Amino acid sequence: MTELLTTKEMLVALDNIIKKAEKYICIFSYNIKIDQNFTSRLRNASKRDVSINLVFGVNNGDPNTIEEILKLPKAKVYFKEYMHAKFFYNEKELLIGSMNLSEASARNNFELGVYFTGEDYQKAIKKVKEEAREITTDSVEWSQLSKVKSEFVRLHQNDPSAGKCVRCAVAINYDPSRPLCVRCFSDWAEWENEYYPERFCHRCGQSKNGISFRLPQCNDCYSIYSKTKSNNF
Repeated sequence: MTELLTTKEMLVALDNIIKKAEKYICIFSYNIKIDQNFTSRLRNASKRDVSINLVFGVNNGDPNTIEEILKLPKAKVYFKEYMHAKFFYNEKELLIGSMNLSEASARNNFELGVYFTGEDYQKAIKKVKEEAREITTDSVEWSQLSKVKSEFVRLHQNDPSAGKCVRCAVAINYDPSRPLCVRCFSDWAEWENEYYPERFCHRCGQSKNGISFRLPQCNDCYSIYSKTKSNNF
């Protein structure tokens, strides 16, 4: 069966996914900041020997929530840069929708989601699991995140080929498709306006007019990038 759910109905469905899980719970959310009711549900699931995998996409995720989950015996938490997907499943139920695993989503936002059970779950879950594996493989475990970030900064802080965040100019890897640092991306993702005016050229780091997520480079740097790109094909 497939059902379209609103905010409160999504909360009930997510609660059921956690309560009824017998083998595993997989949680993919842009943000994680949950109340004690959900952490209590996860603790009870852990007592049933249920594995818990949680992947989130905001680098300033609530550390208290993360640490509470990591105390559970069979729980893992991962960080995936630029992940904005939200879906939740166990071995029998799947919820895909706009709701984050956060109190703000539950209390303040109007959300919509699709809930799959029975035969419809079986039809949908194979593809969902393929995407979940790909996301998790490309993620960083929470325990390794600080180490990885430090190494990234060390490698790129003196690298002239490194890019700049178009919003705050902090050094990041040069990639015109990802011109924001993790922190600024978390702010941008609330609205996802690709043409919202930003301040700094992603390549040269200078303050320029006409910069946005969609157009992250000044005219001069874009010309250089275009020539370099065309020479690679």
